[in-house]
Amino acid sequence: MDTVVLNPIMCKSVLAGTESSNCGAYPDNMPTLSGIHRLPVELLSEIFIDYVHSHPFDLWDPNDGPRLLETVCSLWRATVISSPRVWSTFVVVSRPAIHTPSAIKVLHTYLSRSAAAPLTFSFYTGSATSDPNPILELLLNHSHRWHDVMLELPLHLYPSLDRIHGRLPLLHAVSLRAKQSTSPHVGEILAFADAPRLEKLALWGTWTTVQRVTLPWHQLTSYADEDGSATCPQILLAMSNLVDLTYRPRKIDVLPCHVQRLENLTRLRILSGYHLSTFLDYVTLPSLQELTLDDMTLRYEIKSVAGILEDLIGRSRCFVQVLNIDNLAYGDTLHLLRLFRCMPELTSLCIRHYASRELSKLFRTLRGSAVLPKLKMLSLHSDLTAAVIDVVDMVESRWEGEGGVERLQSVECPRYPVYDSFTMSRLRALAKQGLDVCFSNRVEYSDTWY
Repeated sequence: MDTVVLNPIMCKSVLAGTESSNCGAYPDNMPTLSGIHRLPVELLSEIFIDYVHSHPFDLWDPNDGPRLLETVCSLWRATVISSPRVWSTFVVVSRPAIHTPSAIKVLHTYLSRSAAAPLTFSFYTGSATSDPNPILELLLNHSHRWHDVMLELPLHLYPSLDRIHGRLPLLHAVSLRAKQSTSPHVGEILAFADAPRLEKLALWGTWTTVQRVTLPWHQLTSYADEDGSATCPQILLAMSNLVDLTYRPRKIDVLPCHVQRLENLTRLRILSGYHLSTFLDYVTLPSLQELTLDDMTLRYEIKSVAGILEDLIGRSRCFVQVLNIDNLAYGDTLHLLRLFRCMPELTSLCIRHYASRELSKLFRTLRGSAVLPKLKMLSLHSDLTAAVIDVVDMVESRWEGEGGVERLQSVECPRYPVYDSFTMSRLRALAKQGLDVCFSNRVEYSDTWY
């Protein structure tokens, strides 16, 4: 059944030559197709919905998404057309060449067949003109159905969205990406200020030329500002319902005179910024469970990030369980070990990039050590060639419970192969004993599970 759903082109090819009006005319040697033919239409519809929602496709492509599914056979066509949610998720890339009556008709088809279903879509345009965009205008007419939306527009076009202010009753999540604009200054953006169900917001790109983005900040449970140019610290610290935060503290502003308590924040992804230490010194995060350190070194140029975080965790009295590190640079091991000592409940460690010598030093220290006594999952996402022996030595010691620590349960390095055959045989032996091991055995980015 999975093969049929995920490969509609194959299905269409198999059915070539059969009567399109009679989907029961499947070849006798195709039990999978016969099986899916016997499914209730309601279940077939749910399969199609899951397929289009998990498989981003260009709305203009006739060989993808629901426009492909409806060409397989008459049963599929009838099911697709009568399933509004199949048509409610799509990606629109707006180019001047597609602003034609036929292209507008395609979008009209999606919007009409999706009926009253909430819309989830991404809209991209690189057009620098201020002229009305007919594709965007049509989407704006259906703003009352927007649920999960991603917009990528030149900055000067965002104020034109203000006509949907107060017309977003279903909007739950929105991602706004600012592209380079022809206008040196952009006024206040009000479009999303009155969205009663808005909980998730992400701002990407540089927003320094915008006077202000007005939003229902107090409603947000998830907020991301990777560039840091759109967020005033006072506003950020007032988000009392915030659970998930991505932030680069770079905007110069006056901070409160006392520490602010973000009671519900459980996930924090913090990026390097000019005001990193100042921002972290002014917050308390008692519910913090997952911490991601991005675009920084732990031995920060001015002040050690590890020391700042150590103070934050001690002040918050929180129990961090997941730590993700973007880069382990030369000289960072001592600082990371210092951070580990205030994370006794840590169960998951992920390091994306690393200097091999520094990784070896870290894992030699962790081998047989009581540091991180509850570590269960380990994930490494760069080439292990120069450090693989030290990594596997540490994995073996943690699997055997040396130093009185709990057993490691899972280790993965899915992006790069392990070239050393002896090391690979040791990993296979651990896998046979019950350790979850995922390492690539080829140069391509395909995973092999042992």
